[in-house]
Amino acid sequence: MSHDVIPTELPASSRLHPRIGPHDFVDCYAVASSLAPRRAAEIIVEFPAWVRGLFRLRRVLTAPFGLSNDGPPRTRSACSRLNTKIATN
Repeated sequence: MSHDVIPTELPASSRLHPRIGPHDFVDCYAVASSLAPRRAAEIIVEFPAWVRGLFRLRRVLTAPFGLSNDGPPRTRSACSRLNTKIATN
């Protein structure tokens, strides 16, 4: 199986479309994988502790400027929310 990563367009069926604003940057890539879609999604949203720490630092530094606080959630894990969303669809 080739593991070449290729640039691609966001699929028309993606649930992200309603969340993308006119000035948002979106880059999409595809790669062949033997992973189940759920496991691949879990890997994408699992951040190591040092990355979560950097996101907390970013929140502190950008809050006075009213910039976005997106990133790993502080409470319920993104993985849990993703699993719930997948299970209900």
